[in-house]
Amino acid sequence: MGLHERLKSSGVLKKLALNSTDAMAWHELYRLCRPYVIATLYHRFRGASDLAEDACQDVFIRLVNKCPFSELEPAAFILYLKIVCHHVASDYFRRMKTLRNARKELTPPPADFRSPLQEAEMRELLNDLQSVVGEKDGKVLALKLEGNSVADIASLIGLTSNATSARLWRLRRALRKYLQIRESQ
Repeated sequence: MGLHERLKSSGVLKKLALNSTDAMAWHELYRLCRPYVIATLYHRFRGASDLAEDACQDVFIRLVNKCPFSELEPAAFILYLKIVCHHVASDYFRRMKTLRNARKELTPPPADFRSPLQEAEMRELLNDLQSVVGEKDGKVLALKLEGNSVADIASLIGLTSNATSARLWRLRRALRKYLQIRESQ
């Protein structure tokens, strides 16, 4: 069963047309449309699944803020959803281009509050984490450990604040697992 049929049979668009603050209807819409949104964004980002997941959050935030449910049938909603995906991806590409043009090298955390031993341990931990979570996620984590705000990290990395928060949540989860494994060794 395709997205069109699932939207039609669930009646979620009609529920949201009657009450745009219905949390259960939003949850159902997210559950139904997330695979489609992820697939569309994954295609636009040429296989970058982490960017697709981050951008997916922004697509649904835009839907919450601006979608005119009272006027949409499932086919029109799917077209609207695809257009929103395209716009979010274009915004990400624009931010990445701006970031590449104004890229500053990230500096290591200031050493004034750490001893040389603590600094060496922190560098080793960050290098290990970058090999586990990837270079971009490692930079996000390093910036957060420096004490930067989510908004500052988002502007430096070229993501939205929502995407950066989601990425930090996933990184904290990965960090917990990594530290548990490291402690058990």
